[in-house]
Amino acid sequence: MGKFSGTLICSDFDGTLAHKAVIPQSNIDAIRYFQENGGLFTVISGRSAEFFDAYADEIRLDRYVGCVNGS
Repeated sequence: MGKFSGTLICSDFDGTLAHKAVIPQSNIDAIRYFQENGGLFTVISGRSAEFFDAYADEIRLDRYVGCVNGS
């Protein structure tokens, strides 16, 4: 059991997780630390699910993506 076990963080992408479609290294490091300590992470976004394939080397999404939100 990690200190974040049982916790799911859902983040918006544009302007929250990333700026101009670039995820800052500090966000990547924070997400990895959270996940390594039992937390679960995913995104809720107006983007399509396929859009996030390009970020698979940077972040791991643990749950379904909430996508095309608001359209």
